Amino acid sequence: MRVVEDGTVPLQNRVMPTGEIVADGGRGLMMGNRGCLHGQGRQLGATRWRSQRWICCVLDWKGVRRDPMPPGRWTALFFLDEATALAAGHRPCAYCRHQDYMDFTLPWSFHGYGAPADPGPPGAMKVLTPPSIVAAIAAGYRPLVHPTALTGRPRAGGAPPGVRAYSGD
Repeated sequence: MRVVEDGTVPLQNRVMPTGEIVADGGRGLMMGNRGCLHGQGRQLGATRWRSQRWICCVLDWKGVRRDPMPPGRWTALFFLDEATALAAGHRPCAYCRHQDYMDFTLPWSFHGYGAPADPGPPGAMKVLTPPSIVAAIAAGYRPLVHPTALTGRPRAGGAPPGVRAYSGD
């Protein structure tokens, strides 16, 4: 296991865009939950989800601090940014990110999502993101992205169309 700068060993609770859960000391902007995935000693078992509510939450919610792996309760998962969480199949939390959740779910109805976006040039496109997440983005949902996802130079008017840049607030 890799030891990080402060001498600790990181927990296996960082999620890659593919959905794989790894141990890495890097900090992200968002956290999430798939139920309790760990056992004794804070080690993940073979199961990678126990709940169908794969959510993406803010790191700081009213100053509450929680154990990332309380025994038998839930396993906190961490994402670099919302784009990573969406790619891994997580949606905005209805509790701590209520407005984002409403924005995310507004385009949906029993008749489907809004009109599809123009796919660009003809040809097959392979994506890792689940179809429901792709549809929400195509219908106008703008995911929150880590500042490093941008070009490195500030853009006039902020982030590129289709995303929201994290501002630290």
